[in-house]
Amino acid sequence: MSRLLYLRASRTAQRVHELLVELTAEEQTKRLWHSIARSMPVYRLFRPGERGTDRIVMGEELFLGNQELKEDFGEVLFCCGSENDRSRRVRNNYLKLGVAVLPDARQFVGALSRFPSGSRTRDRPSYG
Repeated sequence: MSRLLYLRASRTAQRVHELLVELTAEEQTKRLWHSIARSMPVYRLFRPGERGTDRIVMGEELFLGNQELKEDFGEVLFCCGSENDRSRRVRNNYLKLGVAVLPDARQFVGALSRFPSGSRTRDRPSYG
């Protein structure tokens, strides 16, 4: 049952992204979308996780990937994934919505700032 709900939600999300591609054909609407995508999680990863849901990320947390770079960077920068038929449609829509094929410097810096800290300053000795 949960698998069926996940598939329906995935199809619905894909359709919403297709409609967004149509809506963002105008430059003003495209700029608005880019602003929203930078500040809110709007892109689904289409990877079923626990409880049948998948993660939704902001534009700066996502890139499409290519033959050389096709892996996530931990839990802070995500690759859209493989080239099967369903993901090809998703990738094409995401490309039209402004998701980059490869991460840019801003995305790498953002990813670095979101990596969990392994040690705390209060745990370090003071030398001064």
